[in-house]
Amino acid sequence: TVFGRYSYDIGGHAYCCDDIEHGVLRGNRPGAASIGALVGRPGMSRGPFRPGDPRRAHVVLPMDPRIHFALVCGARSCPPIRTYTAEELDQQLAAAAEAFCGPGGDGVRVVSVGERRVAVSKIIGSWYAADFGGDSEARLRLVAGYMPQGSEARRDLMAVLDGAALGGGGG
Repeated sequence: TVFGRYSYDIGGHAYCCDDIEHGVLRGNRPGAASIGALVGRPGMSRGPFRPGDPRRAHVVLPMDPRIHFALVCGARSCPPIRTYTAEELDQQLAAAAEAFCGPGGDGVRVVSVGERRVAVSKIIGSWYAADFGGDSEARLRLVAGYMPQGSEARRDLMAVLDGAALGGGGG
């Protein structure tokens, strides 16, 4: 990909954009374009840093899924470009998550409470689904926590999830 084409020397080690995203920020997980991800089995592929790679010392663990609301690849479903600072990173990631998942954002939209139908962005629903949880219900519950407290969108999503749990469904 274009994100693997160019490398930058950081602390004496070469990092391309894919290395920074998937190796450092995503906890050394395979990218959305890996063979495993493309066939629906992301665990089948490995992250960019092999055992013994000195860059593994900089892997962020545990991985914070909110980074997906800060990273921009240029796709229509990506969040807007913003700047982040080390001092305010947690608050800035929280704001980015709320903007992406909350009312007016592209992250999640309840299509029908009664039919328990929810539409999510490719970031949450397919490209990086495993980063948000093991199944659809876990992903949606995590994302609900990013939505503004008391918002109609959050209430609707929780109604869908509670209905799914009460109805024995889920996922």
